[in-house]
Amino acid sequence: MLGLIFKILGGLYKLYPIKLLLNKRIESYFINYHVSQILREASHTYTIGKYSRVIDLTNQPPLRGMLCEYVRVGDFYPTPKDLAVAINISISAYCNEEYINKSDIIDLAFHLSHEIKARLITDPLLKSVCDDLNKNVDEFSTSADRNEIEFLFSNKKSLFTAYYSTFEKSEFSYSIKVWHQSQENEYIEWAEKDAITIHLNPMRIREGFFQIGFDYYCNQSKEGLILATRTDGYEIFNGNSDGKIVWAH
Repeated sequence: MLGLIFKILGGLYKLYPIKLLLNKRIESYFINYHVSQILREASHTYTIGKYSRVIDLTNQPPLRGMLCEYVRVGDFYPTPKDLAVAINISISAYCNEEYINKSDIIDLAFHLSHEIKARLITDPLLKSVCDDLNKNVDEFSTSADRNEIEFLFSNKKSLFTAYYSTFEKSEFSYSIKVWHQSQENEYIEWAEKDAITIHLNPMRIREGFFQIGFDYYCNQSKEGLILATRTDGYEIFNGNSDGKIVWAH
């Protein structure tokens, strides 16, 4: 019965007025139904950390924000490497190595990538969404170099660069400098070698950009971050308190 309902919704999605109404719910349906189901099943096999549960990953902004890219306008299709990096950032594995399972994080990323692609193809509603967004699911990569991912997990600079590069919108002049901890320390020293500059659309900063343990500086306004808020899945540099506060000085 549930499958029939989804098939009907997939057909209705093609109708423009209904499409406008459903677009706001697609991301929630994709994350809370499909991804949650995948992670629930995977939690019986994979153990990503001593204090981190696979099933809780849908509540983590770094991974959740990246997963939304599958059903949003744009040509960024997360790879297993991107997912593995997002999981690492989500559970702060880079500074808690003794409590995490790197191998299972990488295995989970590959599994998640394969399962998501399968569901984007077989779910009529999601397939209609991808077609409407001109996303060719056949082009979504489920492969990656495992050795490259393992290297990223051992090198903080490379890990943070890999993560924040997925936010890069080079066509925009607006940019934010991200200060991160060094390889040797778990705190920020504000050294230039420990900074990454990312160009962004300030009105569409994907969820998961502003993270505790990092510091941020806007190159346009020449001011440091005091408050970051989130509204409708997007984050705002020094936004007002109307949205959910995700970072505060």
